[in-house]
Amino acid sequence: VATPYSSTVSSEEEKQNIQDVNKGRSKREKFRNFLLIFKIFQLNQPEWPYVLIGLVSACISGLELPATAYIMVQLYSILISPHAQYYLNFMTIMLLIVGIGGSLFQLFVSLSFTKSGSELTLRIRSMSFKAILRQEIAWHDEDINSVGALMTRLSSDASALESFTGARIGIMTKAITSLAASLLVSFVVSWRLSLIGLLFIPWMLFCGMLLDERTSENASTTGGEEGGQ
Repeated sequence: VATPYSSTVSSEEEKQNIQDVNKGRSKREKFRNFLLIFKIFQLNQPEWPYVLIGLVSACISGLELPATAYIMVQLYSILISPHAQYYLNFMTIMLLIVGIGGSLFQLFVSLSFTKSGSELTLRIRSMSFKAILRQEIAWHDEDINSVGALMTRLSSDASALESFTGARIGIMTKAITSLAASLLVSFVVSWRLSLIGLLFIPWMLFCGMLLDERTSENASTTGGEEGGQ
């Protein structure tokens, strides 16, 4: 005879089993995602020189904002100097050099990661198309393998994988370098103001992640519509 206590125990056991199953699934999904990322980097191996150039250029380009901020601080501090005109000319030239250098390295970042991402997209689409052609006739008769669905996969899936080795890596590298250099410069100039500024970093990261998520959703929706057409 079932008792309320036994039913409670069984329900708790079911919940525990469900939690264990969900944990196992999440671990397997993380492992599969890791293997997927590793496989993508392997496919993009021929373009590693472009990726390396893009990473180095992104690191140098990330120093533009901290360098500009440091030069502006020096400009304000030398206004009281008796040789202010000489230092103003020097700092102005340095500011011009930083701006031109940052623009050039940003151009290298865009060209390198665009080349790397486009080659990866072309390679994945070619492999996917060859895999589709090797399937049996009955496989193409299924609704999920219609012409529109296959075109959508070729269009959107390859473009989504491009972000792993495309411009997103350059943006992340530049942001991390800029953040680290900015913190270093700010702590050198005024550590008290730097501690106050650190309070806003979590909110900026949260807003950036939210914006990136919305942008990815819009991009995937647009890519799916274009592929279906």
